[in-house]
Amino acid sequence: DRRFDIGYAGSASIPPVVNIIKHTFPRYRSFWIFHKKSGQKIWRGVNTNVRNIKDKLAHLADTRIAMVHNTLGPILQNPHSYPYLVNHTALDVAFNESLAQYYLSTWEFYPVPQIKARMFESALAGALIVVWRDHHRLIERFFALDEFVYFDNEADFQRLVDDILAHPEQYEPIAKRAYERVVKDWSSEKMLDTVIMPAVREVATKHGIVVDPN
Repeated sequence: DRRFDIGYAGSASIPPVVNIIKHTFPRYRSFWIFHKKSGQKIWRGVNTNVRNIKDKLAHLADTRIAMVHNTLGPILQNPHSYPYLVNHTALDVAFNESLAQYYLSTWEFYPVPQIKARMFESALAGALIVVWRDHHRLIERFFALDEFVYFDNEADFQRLVDDILAHPEQYEPIAKRAYERVVKDWSSEKMLDTVIMPAVREVATKHGIVVDPN
């Protein structure tokens, strides 16, 4: 049996996460792992500064639900105002002019995609991954749709939490499949070989740089 209902590891840098930590976390047995004391201004619940990855995994292994997002942080205006991002080779597919106004008007920020380690750590710890759905949907590159659950906003997140806690037997197989996926496909070695190095080589090739294949 797990001690917490919800856990989150990371900074509260985007509005959907801030809203949930402020308003939804206090209603449940929750914890938030963060690295800055300023986090207490957002929520004075169970906050913790972990000392190492072992401590972090121990907390994630003690929660039923792990809230996750795969977003770099708050871009508070039109993303094309940041040419160093828009023109960066690694992010050349990240910006969508037609979506910019939607996010800026709805959330007052634009989500820049970033793969988060907590996505894999949560799955490895056996927690159910509940992910904020932005239009990049990076998680779908690493997990099948039956290995995690999406949420769209604060009300949707709370509805999901209530349903998960009321019917854990329906969601435990999802968490189990995510755990098996990480063990099978996303070890550090496989991540390096299949994700990181191909991306490095692609960027290097565009700039005329030769990368040692080994």
